Amino acid sequence: MQESHTLLNASLTLSGGANANWKLMVDCDNCTDEAYTQASISGYSFLNPPRTWSVRGGYSF
Repeated sequence: MQESHTLLNASLTLSGGANANWKLMVDCDNCTDEAYTQASISGYSFLNPPRTWSVRGGYSF
């Protein structure tokens, strides 16, 4: 049995207002870069994914 852990995920979306057509999104998964064993099978351990950042943009026509 493994001990508990806490993950921090965050997301921020910026848009140009009510009449604007654009938006910008920034996401972070596992922001604190917490490492733990996600699964163990037949003596092999698999770690969780590391900190991941993404930036996305959108425009509506």
